[in-house]
Formats: sequence, structure tokens, C-alpha cells
Amino acid sequence: MCYVIGLDLGTTCIKALILDETGRILSSASRDDKLLTPHRGWAEQNAEHWVELSAEVIKEAVSEAAIDPGSIRALSVSSQGITIVPVDRDYKPLRYALSWLDIRPENEIEFICSRISAEDIFSITGKSLNPAYSLPKILWLMRNEPEIFRKTSKLLLPHDFLCAFLCGCPVTDHTMASGTMLYDLTTQQWSSRLLDLFEIDPCLLPVIKWSGTPVRTLTKEASHLTGLPETTLLVTGGQDQKIAAHGASLKAGTATISFGTCAAMEFLLESFPAFPSHGFAASSYISPETRVLEACINTAGAAIKWARDTLFPEMSFDDMNTLAESCTSSGGVFFYPFLQGSGTPHNTSAQGAFTGLTLAASKAELIRAIYEGIVMEVYTNLYSARIAGVTVEQLYIFGGGSKGAVINQMLADITGCEIQAFSTTEMSAFGAAKLAASAIGIHNFTLPVSGIWEPDMTQNTRYKELYQLYQANIPAVLNLTPAIK
Repeated sequence: MCYVIGLDLGTTCIKALILDETGRILSSASRDDKLLTPHRGWAEQNAEHWVELSAEVIKEAVSEAAIDPGSIRALSVSSQGITIVPVDRDYKPLRYALSWLDIRPENEIEFICSRISAEDIFSITGKSLNPAYSLPKILWLMRNEPEIFRKTSKLLLPHDFLCAFLCGCPVTDHTMASGTMLYDLTTQQWSSRLLDLFEIDPCLLPVIKWSGTPVRTLTKEASHLTGLPETTLLVTGGQDQKIAAHGASLKAGTATISFGTCAAMEFLLESFPAFPSHGFAASSYISPETRVLEACINTAGAAIKWARDTLFPEMSFDDMNTLAESCTSSGGVFFYPFLQGSGTPHNTSAQGAFTGLTLAASKAELIRAIYEGIVMEVYTNLYSARIAGVTVEQLYIFGGGSKGAVINQMLADITGCEIQAFSTTEMSAFGAAKLAASAIGIHNFTLPVSGIWEPDMTQNTRYKELYQLYQANIPAVLNLTPAIK
């Protein structure tokens, strides 16, 4: 029997899964990591912690699985995207990484606009102008930390940084490169036009390979720190949401929902959309023939957790589900889950809101309104994706939020789609393990479905009417704060 490891480098948690050659999950381990926020709008991480914590979770997962480390054949990495870490010639970080959550480069957005139009940026990269992307962060480093930039040998994304540690080769993949705003979606390479325009040496960027490509075996140092043999093969992984979609077997006619703190949705594209993209970002996927649109509700699970912690501290999540299911409607109350900006397709810095509150509103109705607000936004993104030319008949859902039957049924009812939930919440790590297995000739990795919810078309009709009322308040809610420029 041989085994593979899927390593998931998330924003605040690093996880490892060990799977056998049948795709069965033998063990898992996780460690929390910290976000550093020294100033408003700043978010940084110590990249050296990624190495330390990755080694720890690998060792723990191997120990828990009670297997011989020598039987582990391959390893692949799923990673947070967009985050940038400048490194020296030995791939050691020169400063803390600028997280994807870091929005300090607002002046750099103005600088980018002075050189190229938003339409041209989108036509090249599939991205709308936003300080979260890597290009504005790189320009911020160039303009504000020139000494560090002069010492920089490579500008790496988290996936690339871990690859450099594990096998000595700082390789990236197309899903990671797609998030930088320096990648040409048509040629599927670094954009020579943008690199020239912003005077960025292409040698600073890693080589791009397709997800699932064998890279190298582990270095002696990585072998020593992780406890894995030097013969373990590192396989190119990719950006966590894309790799999670791969783990869930995203295909034509389906979309995936990763329902955690946020709710990220991936839609398979048949053709590249024209500008505007109905509020979405477009990216390469795991093969040359495929591209995806990505949508995101910034606070999905986070909104439910906020409600539990703030409004209903005496309740468990199961209690909330039971109450939400106990009433047939929210009694005219609507919840807009914009607790950290509105997400797609609105893309504004709007704040969340309840509307329709009266003295008669019950706890059950408030909880149901919160759940309905989240599924309304899922439907908004699905509707926008269909306008952009995407066909969706089934939704694959995973993550912590997928465990609630009541919200899954709501999703089925409002979207009119069959909802399939999976047995693991660690889909990104599973997708990485699936890539590692494919690289050594194992192609039968599939996860069992833990539940299926069919739409109730009577409820679908009712939700369509409710959705019109929900939408009527959207302009006022989005204007609670100015839109992001």
C-alpha cells in the first residue's frame, strides 16, 4: 500500500491529510497561524511559520495514520492565493508576506490606472482593479521598500514558497499565477505587456506549471524537518478554492460552493467572458482547456458565527438550525450578509443590515432571515454567472457550513438545483492529495456524497417572490458606504 499527502496552506490554518491509494482519508492534522495587522488595512504573515507548521502537521498526520513514512509516495500543496513574499537567493523571506487581505496599496491602484485602463487589465488578466491583488502589492514594495526590493531574488506566492522549501524549486501553477494581476489568461503565461509597463523583471517570478505536474523529490532539509523520505515526490498544486473544486470533481453543468468563513463559488467557463465580467474574477483552472469564474460571499459562515456569538450566545449551531427549521418564513425580516463588504457581484464596501424588523420578530425568524440572506446572495451570484454564459444544474457544497441540512434545503429551493454535500470539510487538502495521486498513476480518488437535497418547486416559486423583495432593498443597503473604486 502506498500513500499521498495533501497539504493545505490556508490563511489562518495549515492542514495535512493522508490518503491511501483507494482515496480513503487515514488521518489529518492542523495548526493555526496568525495574521499580523500592525496598521489599518495592513495584513501580514511570517512565511517562516508556514514551513514550521507544515512540518508539524505532516509529522502529526503520519504519526496518527500509524504508517511507515517511507510508503508515502507524493505530496501536493493547496494554498491561499495573491499573498506575496519577497525572498533572497536561498529562498529566505526578506520581510513578512503581504497577505491577500492586505489592502494598503490603494495609491498603487491610481498609479496602475494612470498607465492602463480597467478594461484592458480585465481583458488581459480577468481581474478588476483591487488592492488585494499581487501587482499592487509588488508596486507598493518597489515604491516604499526599495532596499528590500533590490535584494529580492524572487517574488513568491505561498504555494511557491512551500515548494521552494520542500524541493528547492519555487514553482507556481496557473491557478496561483492567475490571481496576481500579472498573468495573461489568453496566452496562459506571465503578461509581457504588464511586466514591461510596470518595469518588473520577469526573472523575479517563478516558472508556471500545470497543477498535478511532478516537480522534484524532497530536499535533505525538508526530509529532515517533515520526517518524509527524500524520495517523496512534490507535485504542483494550486490556489485553494480551485484545488477544492478539483477535489469535488467540478465539471460542466455544476458549480462548487466552499462554505466556510466565506462562501466561495467556482463556475466552469466554456469561453472567456467579455468585460465587464458581471462582477466576477476569471482564472485559469487545472488544465490548458479550462477556466473558471470565481464568486465570493465574504461573510457566510462568519455571519452565522457572528449571530451566534453576538445575538444568541446561549445557542449551539444545532440549536440555531432547529429554530430556523421550526418556522416557515422570516416574517418579513431580511438580512444582508455584508459584514466585511458585499463580495461579488456587487463588489462594494457596503455594511450588513437587517430590514423589516418589528417588535413581533422572533429569534427563529431572525435566524431564518440570516440563513436566507446568505442563500439569496448565492442565488445572486448564480444568476449573474448564468448571464455570463455558465450553465449550472447541480451545486456541490463542502466546508463547515455544508453540515446544516436546513440551509442546504434552502439552497436547493431558491436555486432550483440539486445540492450535493460531501463527507469531508477539508476539500482543498483532499484536492491536493488527488493531484499527488494522479502524478503517480492513481486516478480513482472520489469522495462519497454525504447528502443530496432536491428542490421543492413550490418553495422555489415562493423564494422567487421573496427574492424580488430582498433585491428591492439592495440599492439602499449598498449605499450605506461608498463603493470600492
